[in-house]
Amino acid sequence: TTVMTEGGVTPLGYNVHSKGPRNAFNQSFYPGGSSSGAAVSVATGLVPFALGFDGGGSIRLPAAMSGLYGLAATFGRIPFGGGALAFT
Repeated sequence: TTVMTEGGVTPLGYNVHSKGPRNAFNQSFYPGGSSSGAAVSVATGLVPFALGFDGGGSIRLPAAMSGLYGLAATFGRIPFGGGALAFT
């Protein structure tokens, strides 16, 4: 199961209602952050990478707690304006 933490506010990656995913390398730990499911998916090899939003460590915490690397872009580097994202 890959669920988001309730309101995205816990650094553990745990949801009181549906528990949440376990750390891919040690089942007695949680993977951390609101992007915990993404971290578990990458750590287990299900996907090669995942996208997340690092408002309060939601990329950095799961990456660190799951033995992965997380890349958080500098604020303002990726536009948040309307329309589709376009990369050149």
